[in-house]
Amino acid sequence: MDSAAVISEGLNVVPDTATVIRLINKGYVLSCSTTVVSVLKQPINVIVLEFPTRYERMQIRKHPRLEICLPALFNDLNAPTPEAKNIRHKATAVDISISGALVASKQKLAVSQRIALSIKLSSMDKVTNLISIVKNLPEDKRVGNETYYMAGVEFQNLSEESKEKLMKFIEANRPFKT
Repeated sequence: MDSAAVISEGLNVVPDTATVIRLINKGYVLSCSTTVVSVLKQPINVIVLEFPTRYERMQIRKHPRLEICLPALFNDLNAPTPEAKNIRHKATAVDISISGALVASKQKLAVSQRIALSIKLSSMDKVTNLISIVKNLPEDKRVGNETYYMAGVEFQNLSEESKEKLMKFIEANRPFKT
C-alpha cells in the first residue's frame, strides 16, 4: 500500500490530514469531519478516510419543501392574447413549500414567466390562482416517450388563506424525523 501524498496544483493530501466533507442534497447541506487514513496512488488516486461518527444537517432553503405528486393547472399570464391567458395547462406539482413549488408539465416555461398556478391538495381542498414567477428550469424529465418540462416557481403575494392552507398541508404530510 502506497501512503504517499497526493499533490495536485496546490492540493497536498497526506495521512492524518483533517478533512471536512460537505454534500448538498435536496435543500440540505450534510457535513462531517474526518481524517485521511491513507492515500493510494495506483491504479488511480484514492483517498481512504476514517469513518465519520457525527454528521450535521443544515437547511439552506428559507422554507422546507415537501415532495408530492399532485395534479395542478396553470394559466400563462405572459400569453399575448386574453384568450391564450385563459387556457388552462395541465401540470403536476412535484414538490411544494410556502414560498414556491416545482412543477412538471408538457408546456415549456421560461425563466421570469408569470403563471397563475392551482394545486389540488386533496379531494376536498385546493389552492387556486397562486401568482407565481418561474425562477429556474431544472433538467427536463423523460417518462417513456413523453418529455415533461420542469419549472421551479416562486409564489408572489400569497394570500393569507392560501398560505394557511399550504402550511397546514405541509405540516400534516411532512415525513417523520428519525
